Amino acid sequence: MQDTSKPGGGSSVAAIVMATILVAVSLYLLRGIVAPFLMAVFLLIVIDGPSRLIRRTIPGMPHYLSVSISVAVILGFFAAIIWVTFTNIELLFSDAETYARRLGEVASAVQSAFGVTIPASLERLTSDVNIPGIVSFVAGWLRSAVSATGFALIYLGFMLASRRSFSRKLSALTDEQGEQKETEHVFDAIRDAVASYIWIQTATGVMIGVLSWLALWALGVPQPIFWAFLIFIASYVPIVGGTVGVFAPALFSLAESGGVTTPLLVLASLQTIQIVIGYAVQPRMQSRSLNIDPIVVLLALALWSMLLGPVGAFLSTPLTVTAMVVMGEFKRTRWIAIMLSDDGQPAQLASEVEEDAPIGG
Repeated sequence: MQDTSKPGGGSSVAAIVMATILVAVSLYLLRGIVAPFLMAVFLLIVIDGPSRLIRRTIPGMPHYLSVSISVAVILGFFAAIIWVTFTNIELLFSDAETYARRLGEVASAVQSAFGVTIPASLERLTSDVNIPGIVSFVAGWLRSAVSATGFALIYLGFMLASRRSFSRKLSALTDEQGEQKETEHVFDAIRDAVASYIWIQTATGVMIGVLSWLALWALGVPQPIFWAFLIFIASYVPIVGGTVGVFAPALFSLAESGGVTTPLLVLASLQTIQIVIGYAVQPRMQSRSLNIDPIVVLLALALWSMLLGPVGAFLSTPLTVTAMVVMGEFKRTRWIAIMLSDDGQPAQLASEVEEDAPIGG
């Protein structure tokens, strides 16, 4: 029997490489359309999880009502993000000049103590803070984010309106009952993989956020709830999110205190939390639930960020797991899925699909 898990001939590999390049170029050129669409699909799965949980908890609840409750919860979460962000950014901007002056004093002290030459660009940054320019930059970034979110929500609205017919469309694609079951099985595997990723990131993000809040509060850092909330949100972005979550509060502490003791304690505390949870607990949970190699997570972050920007960074792991599930269903590409998996058995990802309605139902 032919081993279909191994790469095919040279022509097969060449075809896969060419197809991959074509898809990558297409995604890059159409990222303005594709990125909001993929975010909408992600939000649809996010909504689907609580909706199914509500129906299991309260049998007989109408489908539309469980979806409506789930949508309300998700929208409330996003509203909380917007409120916390804008409230605290306003407070940060109000003291921006003071923070810049203190950073300049710290830089001068470091230069005097160690004989380190401070770059001219850093001196200009700390001595002449352009508040209107910063506000304009942040406003432009927020406009872009709101625009992208608007497109994603429009896509999501149409998806919610048409999701009831999704199962019928899947059935119409194939004539044989076995093929229909296999197609639904693949979609269920993708849904459950993304749902597992959301659960893992949320659970570990809450742990990191709570511990970070306790550390920042104990060290007397102003606005500890905001920084803990920022760390929680950043934890959804692999690798980079953890780095931002460690250095942003430490830099703020340096600017706020003007000394180095508290910032160093903040840096050490947050880094310890990230190492224990972000680099020990989380990868183990991901490898067990998602069956994806940790090094693939890092490479996927770089690849999807290059193709789709911030949305690609946010969705890098779900997109890679989706690709692994799909490629594991075809003989010619199964070897790629094996290489992406953590244990060499990507089929296990789809072996325990919940007996519930498919993503469209």
